[in-house]
Amino acid sequence: MDEPMLTDEMREYLQCNPTKDRLTTNWMWNAPEKIRRTYKEPGYALAYTDLGMGHWNILYWNHISNRWHIRLMGGANGHSATDRYTDMITNGFKDTGIQSNIAEWMETFQKEQPY
Repeated sequence: MDEPMLTDEMREYLQCNPTKDRLTTNWMWNAPEKIRRTYKEPGYALAYTDLGMGHWNILYWNHISNRWHIRLMGGANGHSATDRYTDMITNGFKDTGIQSNIAEWMETFQKEQPY
């Protein structure tokens, strides 16, 4: 990723405690060194929450559009989890995403009721 494309807020997030995860209610924020698993992914997985039965909501940041997407990933079995991941790699994000920033997401997640 081209560093000049980073917002100041994202640059600050990536520099702060690169090996430490953060928790906001049910959402675990990835440590900066773990936010990109492969270069094929269309966005950075910045936070996730376990929905149970192998399902996860993952908050992705698309650095090209500077928009955020929450996507259902995983599944009750390996086939459905693989299908969802393959769909994301192949098709990217179907929604247009939300213009936001890390602080706003953390505030939104903090207001959620823990389960």
